[in-house]
Amino acid sequence: MINRIKSYLFEGSRFYGLEVYHVKENLRYNLVLVKRKNQELTIQNQWRFAELEGLFEQLEKNIPLCLALNSDSVLSKKIPSNPSIKGHALISSAFPSLDFDKIYYQVYSLRGQRFASITRKDEINGILEKIKEHKVPVLNLSLGLSSLFPLIGHIEETTVKTSNQVLDFKTEKNPNLLTKQESVEEHSYSMNGIQVKNTELLAFGTILMGLLEGDNIKSNAQDLRNQLRNDYKEKRFLTLFIRFSLGLVLLVLLTNFLVFSEYSGKVNDMRQEQMFSENSVNRLQKVKEEVELKEKRLAKALINSNSRVSYYLDKLGQSAPGTILLSNLTYQPLKKPVKNGNPIEYIEGTIYISGITSDHKDFSNWIVQLENMKWIERIKTTEYDYETPKSSFFKLLIVLNHENEK
Repeated sequence: MINRIKSYLFEGSRFYGLEVYHVKENLRYNLVLVKRKNQELTIQNQWRFAELEGLFEQLEKNIPLCLALNSDSVLSKKIPSNPSIKGHALISSAFPSLDFDKIYYQVYSLRGQRFASITRKDEINGILEKIKEHKVPVLNLSLGLSSLFPLIGHIEETTVKTSNQVLDFKTEKNPNLLTKQESVEEHSYSMNGIQVKNTELLAFGTILMGLLEGDNIKSNAQDLRNQLRNDYKEKRFLTLFIRFSLGLVLLVLLTNFLVFSEYSGKVNDMRQEQMFSENSVNRLQKVKEEVELKEKRLAKALINSNSRVSYYLDKLGQSAPGTILLSNLTYQPLKKPVKNGNPIEYIEGTIYISGITSDHKDFSNWIVQLENMKWIERIKTTEYDYETPKSSFFKLLIVLNHENEK
């Protein structure tokens, strides 16, 4: 688990593999995109380019590139499998008169047979400089057919094809083991459930070499490979560290914002409750004042009314003949219905009386009798209707004598 995390942190999960080769004296570029998940590699896409510019337009800057250089500038040759000959002596046995200060070499084995691939340092540095100009990180570098090393054990066929070469392993003494061709028929190889085309072999293999970091390939370019790997790992670690730091800062800011929002909401709720309480107190005080004002008005309206009303009721009741039945008496009635916010107004010095009479003559005589009472200033019949052939409904407005009322 720790190794997986370290591998993701320092290498990533997606990789480009690039094979550079020649077809009829023209450079060609095969590019594959490989994704690693749960220690398994899958080829997600493949592109072919005739120009570097089109290639760099396709590359994403945050995905590392593993380079397999197999152009005409790389010389590959089968060499003797003599363990007593090593290092520069081994290379010189295959390529005499070399200036090792100006060349890079790789020595590798394919199915028990040893091979050496060499190229000029200027060639490698020129390609790396172009890649560096486009800010694409490089994770690995392989020469010739060396990137077949991690794949060859998974290929059952005796004839192995690449983009422009055919390797025949039918006989160990075959002098034409490495044969370059202008056109190679496309072929797919099945390796551990992965289908890899011959045009993808070297690009896919150089990715495996970059991830495995084995020491089975001898090379004087190891320092260059290590420098490329370390530069990429440092750049990736710095990028992830910056992202992590920004994410941490954003997380802290978000946490502070959520905490602030929560406490701010509570403070606002408390303020609203306080304002509601203050408003309730103010409304209660206002209602209390209105009640006190109405009580004062009611007290004023009922000054001396208790005894006066009793007196009026007594006189009216005594004066009414038996043919008259009083149903309602209102002392100082309201001018208009009571509404919230409006003052209560009433008609002072007046009495409204309503009832039923069964004798018109007795009703008329009663009206005359009331008009003669000193505490009554005048009487007005406001309504008189026949309810039945023997009874009538009436309403009277009695205006009191102010002097007697006082």
